[in-house]
Amino acid sequence: MLDSEKDSLIYSKLVSSQNDIVGKLAYSIYKKEELDFIKNCGHTPTEEEIRSFYNVFSEAKILELREDALEAFVMSVSKASGQILAKDILKANKWHSIAIGFLTSTIASAFWAVILYYLTEFWLK
Repeated sequence: MLDSEKDSLIYSKLVSSQNDIVGKLAYSIYKKEELDFIKNCGHTPTEEEIRSFYNVFSEAKILELREDALEAFVMSVSKASGQILAKDILKANKWHSIAIGFLTSTIASAFWAVILYYLTEFWLK
């Protein structure tokens, strides 16, 4: 919006390849900051204001944008996979509960069978 040459430079620093999802997300965060800058300026930015805006985007700021993008990406994927995982756990938990119930009743039956066997052996003698 402000300077397409500077935007291209920042894009090339943020996005390393066509498949760099985190870099593209970082670039969208940068563009949001650019829009906020223009909105908060309240007027058409002067050359000095534009220069100061771009000067903020040092290597450290570029790294920070990528880190923010990575965090947002991981949180988004975690939330989505967590919901899927929760559904899978609930499904698995249903079968797990059935299996545990079956095993518990089988073990309890075997336990009582052994107890009754020894009791009858003891009392019959």
